[in-house]
Parts: sequence; structure tokens; C-alpha cells
Amino acid sequence: MPLSKIKTNSVADEVFESGSNFIINGSLQTWQRGTSMASSGNGSNNYTADRFWVSHNNSSNVTVSRQDGTGAGIGVQYCARVQRNSGSSAANGIRYGTSLEATDVIRMRGKILTLSYYARAGADFSPTSNAMPVYLYTGTDVDPNPNTFAGGSWNNTVGLVNATSTLTTSWQRFTHTTAAVSSTANAIILQFNATETGTAGANDYFEITGVQLEISGSATPFQHEDIGTTLRKCKRYYVKDASVIVRNQEGSGQFFQWLEFPVEMRAAPTVTVSNPTYSNANALYAFNASARGFESGINATAATGYAFFTYEANKEL
Repeated sequence: MPLSKIKTNSVADEVFESGSNFIINGSLQTWQRGTSMASSGNGSNNYTADRFWVSHNNSSNVTVSRQDGTGAGIGVQYCARVQRNSGSSAANGIRYGTSLEATDVIRMRGKILTLSYYARAGADFSPTSNAMPVYLYTGTDVDPNPNTFAGGSWNNTVGLVNATSTLTTSWQRFTHTTAAVSSTANAIILQFNATETGTAGANDYFEITGVQLEISGSATPFQHEDIGTTLRKCKRYYVKDASVIVRNQEGSGQFFQWLEFPVEMRAAPTVTVSNPTYSNANALYAFNASARGFESGINATAATGYAFFTYEANKEL
């Protein structure tokens, strides 16, 4: 059998070799955390659609929601709407974006890239001249926290795209072609920015979908990917499961059970458990997390004790 046809046992190999778009969830179709999220503000990053976060300074006045993206005309179902809440007079500088880990960025070294995306504005979009600045930067840190980029904490940053797109209320495709990626690049961050003005009306927002970053000297048609593959890629960084049960048939006392993640995560995540429903048990534990899973346990008060619960495993950048 030719070597190119041999299938390995690595989930990462199976998930990451398909397609040419380096942006995970570029069609904004996967939203494990929910379909409408308020930003906490104060410069912190809040993940919204999988792999995409929102950030802005000072007060919390921004909501990101899943909306109909079919109007872009590229066969995508959803877009992300990044909206300043109606009536807000805060102008804190909205940043919506995603970042890539070193395992993908290293593959881009020495290559020319093309960034493309579809965007439109709401009728009350308030930035001067309907401007949406777009930034694509590299850095030499390995898997840095994207939240620290705005504060200047990334090392040896190089701007691949530093442009301004002028939005209208109709969908447009924007494209930007870069110079060759540095031979020392380990990180990439993409940001769509908006500087609000005045008091927000009911439609002070911008929408994004069809985000693509490819090794190419020009933009190719948006690369569609089946939703199952996209979901598996997203679960490398974040998993939410609401159908977990730990059961003990052996009597009272502590009982422990290993729970496997759907895919191997990029590193050992932070695991939180919540909303337990108990029967013949009164405590729930989660510990010893690795990239493959974690150990959960209950304190059973009698045989057949169990806990049904939700868990979240988070290893975002």
C-alpha cells in the first residue's frame, strides 16, 4: 500500500489535513457555548462561536449572536453579528477575532497568504465612514494568549494585513494578500475592529462569515467543510457535554470513573462540572485531566448512586 494511503491513529492527523482553509469554523456554523453571548468587557476575551472571541475595553455593552448568513450567497447558513447594545454611548473599541496555534502557523512559514471574508453593516453602524479595520499579525511566541496581543505583549510581531474595509448594508467579499510569512512565526492573530461613535441605535453592528486564510497569491472560492469535521476541530479546544453520568453499583463510598473526550484536546484542559442531579449520592468531583479525558467521581450514599451532570473542558489559546 502506498504510504500516502496509510491511515494513522492520530485524531489530529485525521482532523487537520483536510481542506486549505486555516481558519477553523470560518463559516460560523458551530456554536457550542450558545447562540447569543454578552461580552464581559474590561479588555477580556469572551469566546462566542467556536474559535472566535470578542473583546473591548471598559463597560460591557457588546453582544455577539448567531444570525442568518445565507444572504452572503456562498452557501453558508450562519454569520456572527457583533453588536453594540442599543442605547449604549460607550465607545470602547470592539475587537472580534480568532488566533491560530503554532502547529498550523509553522506550516505557513515562507508562504504568501490570502485572507478573505464576507462582511456587512447594520443600518445604524456607527464607526466613522463605516470603517472596519482588519489586522492579521504574526508573532514568535508559541501559542500565546490572544488577549495579550492588544496590550502589546506578543513578541516580534509582524503585520501581514493592516487594512480598513468600508462596510455597507449589503454583503461584500474583502480580500487581502500578504507578503511571505516570517521563518520564525509561531502565532497568528486575526482581528476585525470597530470604533463606535455616538449612541447606539437598534442596528449598530457588523456581521462576518466566510472567513478564509489560505496559502495562495489570490482568494479562491470559500472552502466548505462538513459540520462534523468542523465540530471535531473545535472540540480540540473546547468541549461541552450535557449528557454525562457517573454510576456506582457497588455500595456506599467514593466511586471514580474515567471519561474520554470526543477528540484529543490540544493539551490538558481546565475542566468544570455543573448542574448535577444526584441519586443516592451527594458530591461530584473532576480531576486528573489530560488531553484525552478526565477522572470524575461521586460520593455514593448507597448502591446505585449516581450523578448526572454537565462538564466543560477548555483549552483555548
